[in-house]
Amino acid sequence: MNSRKRRRRNPDTKPAASRRPRVEASFRDSCLQMLMPLASILLRAGVGAGEFSDICRHAFVLVAANQLASPRRRINASRIAVATGLTRQEVARLLKSDVASTRRDPKHLHRANRVLAGWYRDPRFTLRSGLPKPLDIRGPGTSFYGLVRKYGGDVPPRAVLDELRLAKAIRTQRTGSILPVRQFVEYGDKSQRALREVAQKVRLLAETLRNNLDYPASSLFEDVAISNPLRADHFPIAVRRLSVSAKRFLSATRNYLGREERQATSRKRGSKASALGLGVFLFSKQV
Repeated sequence: MNSRKRRRRNPDTKPAASRRPRVEASFRDSCLQMLMPLASILLRAGVGAGEFSDICRHAFVLVAANQLASPRRRINASRIAVATGLTRQEVARLLKSDVASTRRDPKHLHRANRVLAGWYRDPRFTLRSGLPKPLDIRGPGTSFYGLVRKYGGDVPPRAVLDELRLAKAIRTQRTGSILPVRQFVEYGDKSQRALREVAQKVRLLAETLRNNLDYPASSLFEDVAISNPLRADHFPIAVRRLSVSAKRFLSATRNYLGREERQATSRKRGSKASALGLGVFLFSKQV
């Protein structure tokens, strides 16, 4: 008989190695669920995955640089590379560039935008005036199909043509040739402006959530109230009532903050002040 005492295993306790894949899968799923609504908005504004990926890398570098910043030391590209998983060359490039003014790299663009960029810049597909040349859809010369083969990668020219028509980025002339009317695809007249407004609201919410993770002792209020599920015939009534209540609440909040702002401007300029705001939104999901 073995004199060693065998440890009893708790059936509910699993080794750390077996738990890790589940944690990683759950984390990736959470990121995916968070990004899907944003991806829908970005696609509407004509922003492709490659361009968004480049913007994300820029954001990671800027945040890492800010977190690792020290008044006595220069920004260390190697430490930023370690923290972000990027190469030092990529980190150095992103630190020097300004995301707002950097020219869009054609290889990162939405495929339809790549084609439009070539149409506006390539001398083979432009007139002497520099304007894009009207193109026949197909043919042996400088046709639209030839343009897509050069700039669209492995996607079929017909698919790009359908996408440009859907975005109303081209028009057909009487001769049957086509001509671009926009330099980038945009689905809807206000999608670019709407993206800026969404970015502002998402940024404010994300900053509150980040603050509460970093400083739990001085957290800002954030919470949700949800009914799951709600009767279908009660849904429009609930939306109307909650919307009216939210508008009244925000109106009272604006009045209060307005009074505080007027008092702040009347104080001495040397006094320290911070901006404060409150956001309210109504949401719905399928259950």
